[in-house]
Parts: sequence; structure tokens; C-alpha cells
Amino acid sequence: MKIFLTGSTPQQANMMKRAVAVDRLNMPAHIYSALIEMGHEVEWRAAEAGKFPDCDLIWTTLFPPCTMVAPYAMANSWLIHEAVTRGVPVVMFFDDWQYSSVWNQYKTMSNTGKRQITKTLSGQYLYRGDIDALMSVSDQIMEFTRWFWRNDPALRDKTALVVPKFHGWGDHAELERAVVPRAGDPTVPTVSLLTLDPTPMIYRCIDFDRPLPDDRERHWMIATFFTHDKWFRYQHLAWPIDFFGPLKKGFPRLKNEQLVYEETLKRWGNLSPRYKHDGSGYYRNRLVFSVESHSVILMSKKDKEEIGGPFLYTGPEIEALTNDQLRKLGHDQHDHMDPLLQKEWPIMLDEIDMLLKHAQSLVQRW
Repeated sequence: MKIFLTGSTPQQANMMKRAVAVDRLNMPAHIYSALIEMGHEVEWRAAEAGKFPDCDLIWTTLFPPCTMVAPYAMANSWLIHEAVTRGVPVVMFFDDWQYSSVWNQYKTMSNTGKRQITKTLSGQYLYRGDIDALMSVSDQIMEFTRWFWRNDPALRDKTALVVPKFHGWGDHAELERAVVPRAGDPTVPTVSLLTLDPTPMIYRCIDFDRPLPDDRERHWMIATFFTHDKWFRYQHLAWPIDFFGPLKKGFPRLKNEQLVYEETLKRWGNLSPRYKHDGSGYYRNRLVFSVESHSVILMSKKDKEEIGGPFLYTGPEIEALTNDQLRKLGHDQHDHMDPLLQKEWPIMLDEIDMLLKHAQSLVQRW
């Protein structure tokens, strides 16, 4: 099958100026490798407004469209609209916790109108590509915008929406409640979310074969884009918290996931704050890193309750443990979670194949 792989950001659309390091979890790159391995013919690049690719199916990754880091969002929006109109199967993938942010920004864009397409930043257009070409298909872009934020059947029933989720644990109903905006409101059509477990990807790009240290710092650590101040206040933590993340937040920056894992090995504690989707099993790297390092992770209330066992400790209870007790708890968390992690690459290929077939079946119904 001929598959057109694309997205809204340079990484998603394979438009980075330099190659992405192999020790980074670049989900679109791993999906590309998987599709090639499955025998598909894959073209991976940015969409161009008005130029529909020669393909049998489109796999596209979405990102909040009104941000400077999504310069291909408008062309991507047109592409999905055109594919639906032509009856070409579409998989819309969200490679992080971005679904509600994407939805909210498309809602904002529906109010902003076509002038969003011609917005500039520092004298340059926000969106890359031929602006005249984008404006020539602006009606289709705006219609897609309305389809998306309204959960319109014109889009909802003809495309496969896929989010990353651990398949060994988590409440799928909780996922749809948290991720799909206004889910549960009887006046809003529901969206059926499909899932892909990307855990095998992290085992392909991270070297977990490191000796476990005999001793570690009695510190917590978290690599994050956010400060999570409110959640931290309710945990009543006494250990120092070591933040890693964007330099603009004042955090030390770790260039790749391998370095994040190596920092995890140095400390007893890892933090996994509450998100809207807690309890759902939504994929997070930090859980895998904590399990593989045999350190101890403090999770949100719903996540702890969903996993159970040695994950039910509170922050103060963990901090009260001796180093020997922390070592045992780290081993216990590893032994409890390890069987729940789906690490096998061939199984993930089967999941991708099922998603492709599902997207094709949606088109065939119409």
C-alpha cells in the first residue's frame, strides 16, 4: 500500500534541518520504520496545499495548530479535508497528550477565521509553504476546523483517531472522558478513540543495559515542560525535587531520553504528576524509565489506584523508607509493572496493521 506520512510540526513531517538522533523517541520516525518493515511504500514529508499526494492512505500526526512549532498545520488540515472528500483513508495520530489542546485551538481558529492563515511572526508568515496556495484552499481549511472541534460526523465517522496508550493497564473509558473534549455531554457526539502502544519504540532507542547503582540520592526528579506546582503542594514532599526541561523555565536541559534515563538512575524518586487523563494508561516515558531503573515512582491518585500493588504509596511514606527499603520497593514496582509492559516490536506492527485496516473500513462504509 502507498502511504503518505506527514504531520503539523517539522519533526512529524520529516522537515527537520538535521537528522534526529537515534536515542530520541521520535514516534513518527518509528512509525515510518514500522510501515517500511511491513512492506508499505511510504512517502514522508510535509503536505502542500492544493497538491494531493499519490497514495492509498494518509497517516498524519496532529499538533495544536495555532503555535509557531506547527508550521505545517494549515496544509495538514487541508490534506485531511481533501482526503475525506476523496474517500482516502486517514489515520489521525496524537503522539503526546495534545488532543484537547488541538481541539481547543481549532475551536479558537474557527472564531479567528481565515486571517489565522496569514498571521506573521517577526515579519515572517507563521505557516510554511505557498501562502497564496493556502488561501486558495482556505474554505476547506476552515471547514476542517469546524469539523474537528464540533466532532462532526463528516470527520468523526470517516477517520481513525489514535492516541498512545499502555495496553497492559488503564481504563479506556477514562481515556475517552479525559481526552475527548466535553465527553459525556449528551449534546456532543462521542468520538471513538483507538490506541497504539508505543512502548517498543522506547526499547529501540534507549539502552537500558546499565548497572543499577548500590546507592542513590534521596531526591525526586522530573523531566517536564510544566512546573505542576499545584500537584506538588498536595504531595507534601520533603526531598529536593530536581527538574529537567526547557531552559526558558530555568531547568537544566537534557538533550535526549537516554540522558533522562541516566539521570533517573541517580535518584530514588521519580514523579508522575496528575494530568487530565490520569487513570487511563496514557503513555508516559517516565513510567518505563522508573521501572527499568528499579527506582520508585510517585504517581497521581487515579494512576496508582489503576495499577495498584507497590504503587499505592504516598510521597511521605516513600520518603520515610530507608535506602534498603527503597531498593526493595523499586524492585517490587519493577516486578509488578514489567509484565504489564508490551515491549515486543512485532506485536506493535500487528497493532499498526489493525489501525490501517480500520481506517480503510471506515471509508468502505461510505
